[in-house]
Amino acid sequence: MKLVEDQKIASDEEAKRNELVEETPETTAPDEAIAKTTENETPISESFSEEESVEDTVDDEDEEISVQELVGVSPDTLQTLVSNGFETLAELSITPLDELIALDGINEEIGQSILSQVKQRLTNIDDA
Repeated sequence: MKLVEDQKIASDEEAKRNELVEETPETTAPDEAIAKTTENETPISESFSEEESVEDTVDDEDEEISVQELVGVSPDTLQTLVSNGFETLAELSITPLDELIALDGINEEIGQSILSQVKQRLTNIDDA
């Protein structure tokens, strides 16, 4: 008789557990919950890609200034910079003077002038 009662209790407990599982709503995966927004909101995940941050966006402003915008630099020197992979002032700003003067047609005076102008232009942008 005790065995029958124990089996009935176990059976009742299992039935309750099954009911709880059936009644529990499906949970949303964490990524889905983050992506859900109200009508007027833009999800953060859409504002910036995973690789891009707010700082990268600010830095992009510096990187957008073409070396072609350098003032007082001969077209030949600009062509030398471009043909050696320098496309933006940001790229030039991290280039040592020794590396610039190693390029054909760029002597120390021209290299210092370029780096000085780049530093000045990027400082003005950062202060704005």
